Amino acid sequence: MTTSSPWIRGRGIDRLLAQETNISDLLQFLSDQDGRPWEGLVGFIPEKVEREVLQANNSDLLLTSMDGERVAIEVKLAHSLSTDQQERYEGLSADTRLILAALSLDKQRLELDPTTRWSFLGLVRIFDAWTEVEDEAARTLATEVVLVLRKWDEQIAGVFELPGEEGTLALNVLSQKFLARVVSRRIAMDLRTRRPASHAGVTSGGGLPLVQSWQAIRGEDTNGYFMAEVRWRGNKPEGELRFGVDFVVPAGETESEEIRRAAYDLSSTMEDHMVKSLVVVYRLVILLIVRR
Repeated sequence: MTTSSPWIRGRGIDRLLAQETNISDLLQFLSDQDGRPWEGLVGFIPEKVEREVLQANNSDLLLTSMDGERVAIEVKLAHSLSTDQQERYEGLSADTRLILAALSLDKQRLELDPTTRWSFLGLVRIFDAWTEVEDEAARTLATEVVLVLRKWDEQIAGVFELPGEEGTLALNVLSQKFLARVVSRRIAMDLRTRRPASHAGVTSGGGLPLVQSWQAIRGEDTNGYFMAEVRWRGNKPEGELRFGVDFVVPAGETESEEIRRAAYDLSSTMEDHMVKSLVVVYRLVILLIVRR
């Protein structure tokens, strides 16, 4: 689907920023040098900038003002904000503001829920706030970080541009797996407007990004599904399209030979059902076509 190129590990600042904990540590360091840029981001200059505070759901950053105002920030890059983690944050007192800090494309995660108490800050915007501070070390570091984060934002946005549009990029610019995970999450979000039973995740063991979608099989109630998946290959940024059958064991029952045999028999005749499956995943195919 694209020109082959191996997944690579970043160098220098790229590799440093590929770890979410490192991003949070850098923000705490910048805050210690000069906390004033936070005022333009969250509305106050924090008296304290703490990491992984137990009483605040081990939030990546907890900002506290002199008068007690609090902002909990969850930093995400390769990983997504799970429903369980989101609920734990929302269990904090209502006077604690919640912010998701991530690459620009992940903003859609919050836009789907207009009632959420979360707000979003792009990582580029956050670090850019320190690029003009007086402290030379903070200013220099922030400038280098912004260059890397902006490159990642542009690469991810480019693979979603239509062929021929300005800024269009082929998938092989995503040479690191965590960038492909961000793209997979966006694809799953797009699919959910058409097919609610969609999911973005990673494979067990190898951690390869994947997107899955399910379509209930006619006559199987809610226990049988056609399943379609795009799984990124292990050594290069290409997507492999897979089809299958998935059966859910009914509540109160145990998995049986009859259930397994039904799944096998149906998967053996998948050609008869390819049209239905292709309707489910057509959006995935379009998004993974090579941009030339």
